Amino acid sequence: DDFWIARLPVNQRLWQEIMGEKISSEWKGLDRPMEKISWDDSQEFVRRLNYELGLKGDHAFRLVSSAEWEWAARGGVYSKGHTYSGSEEVKKVAWYEENSFAKTQPIALKLPNELGLYYMSGGLWEWVEDYYDGNYYASCAGQGLNVNPKGPSKGQFRVLRGGSWSRGEL
Repeated sequence: DDFWIARLPVNQRLWQEIMGEKISSEWKGLDRPMEKISWDDSQEFVRRLNYELGLKGDHAFRLVSSAEWEWAARGGVYSKGHTYSGSEEVKKVAWYEENSFAKTQPIALKLPNELGLYYMSGGLWEWVEDYYDGNYYASCAGQGLNVNPKGPSKGQFRVLRGGSWSRGEL
């Protein structure tokens, strides 16, 4: 199914505008990504963003599913099959342990992927809508449900995708 995804992660400027609260990120900077937020925090941000913009129903913002995130990270219909999201060279598209100077970096300083999306291979982990179930996608494939699986409807843990400034090259 069609879906929309933001080109950039939420930066501290947008978070502060929507949430109206002091930034809790370790590394301050309005152009730095928002960090140290829970899945529930992300849901509250989306709820307030939709309220501020008057968006409802199918036109409202939401977190993408893990399957949607994966498809977008790979470049969607424009995918060139890169190892990393947008390149064969991780340093061109991602912040990770060896190039991040042990902190988050302002967004959009690396190259985007084929869809124009940033931080899909590294920078910060990103919350998606799904609960975690290590067998979910294998179960879907076994049932012939390979197109746009929505993710488990319940579970103990939520899913993070992407990569982090504090982890080594994947």
